[in-house]
Amino acid sequence: MSIVRNICEFRNYVIYPAILDFPSRRLRSWLIHRIFHKVGTNVSFLRHIRVEGWRGITIGNNVIVNPYCHLDGRRGLTIGNNVDIATGVYIWSEEHDPQD
Repeated sequence: MSIVRNICEFRNYVIYPAILDFPSRRLRSWLIHRIFHKVGTNVSFLRHIRVEGWRGITIGNNVIVNPYCHLDGRRGLTIGNNVDIATGVYIWSEEHDPQD
């Protein structure tokens, strides 16, 4: 495994999740607008959210993602306008073959 890949994985699985759990809503908003593919206005991510495939996620306007949600953008994920994702929801874009 290359050093660049190690750094990217550290960022994706340690740094970003730590910031998403940080109590500052302003810091979370700043991070979301910089790492997701596209983010609309009035977007709120509450704490304790898990995200995979950050760059594959597009978020519309007026979106709330409540605590303990899991978003998977590895194959692309688009969340439209005026969406409220309930606590504990898992949204997957990649699946597992049950025959494995």
